[in-house]
Amino acid sequence: MSGILNRVTLAIGALVIAYSLLENAVLLASQMFVVYLPASTASAFFDNAKFLR
Repeated sequence: MSGILNRVTLAIGALVIAYSLLENAVLLASQMFVVYLPASTASAFFDNAKFLR
C-alpha cells in the first residue's frame, strides 16, 4: 500500500513541477512577446517612414 502511495505522491509532485515550469515558460514567452512585438513594429514603422521621406 505504501508503495502505491509513494508513486501517487511522486506523480503529483512531478505534475505540480511540470505545471509550474510550463506556467513560467508561458509567462516568460508572453512578456517577451509584449516587449518584442511593439519594438519590432516601431522599428519597422520608422524604417518605412524614413523610406517614404
